[in-house]
Amino acid sequence: MVPLPNQLEDIIKGVAMDILDAEEAIKLYEVIGNHKDTLIKDNFENLFAVLQVALLKNTILAINKIYETPKKTYPLRSLPAAVKILKDNCNKFKIEQREQLEQKLTNWGLDKKCFISLSDLELTNIVAEALNTKLPSKEEIKNIKEVRDKQVAHHELIDKEKSSIMWSHLDDLLARAKKIVGVIGNHYIGSFYEINDGEYVLSYDASITSLSLMRLLKKAGIVN
Repeated sequence: MVPLPNQLEDIIKGVAMDILDAEEAIKLYEVIGNHKDTLIKDNFENLFAVLQVALLKNTILAINKIYETPKKTYPLRSLPAAVKILKDNCNKFKIEQREQLEQKLTNWGLDKKCFISLSDLELTNIVAEALNTKLPSKEEIKNIKEVRDKQVAHHELIDKEKSSIMWSHLDDLLARAKKIVGVIGNHYIGSFYEINDGEYVLSYDASITSLSLMRLLKKAGIVN
């Protein structure tokens, strides 16, 4: 049987890739939306509208995978599955960088004075409970598809303003996922996903393709 720390690491690595996929798609979508008028003027609206719809679907698929509820029949690489492993096996995990973890919990509104006398097992139980509150409700996840259907019903270019409600919802879900991955990665599996007071390390990687798209549009003379 695979050791629990290895199971947890495998899940977090899988979720991190889904976060990367979603964030990459969002950044590409925004580049297209920010240059909507120019793309329409140069008769590229059909191409980039189809790309936007595909990027949105990819984002929604990735976020649904991130928050999928664990099944008894087969294992999932999702945050609810990761939190459940941590919660059910508090005695099996050693906390790394404990002082920084306590500070994170304090930033979330918990009293740091209560942590001093706690064992790793007891503190991990508190961490699992705190992470569980960061997970979205079933209704919030259900709303993703509804928002998609209302905001992008047809293949037409969507600018940033018109899609602001949808993206604020998706951005919030991604921000929560990054926080959870940061806590579990940094403090339970020894993989640093979060640095410098909350900076998510893979966000730069997610921006590489959108920066490449901008260079391509400039080189083609489509945008300045």
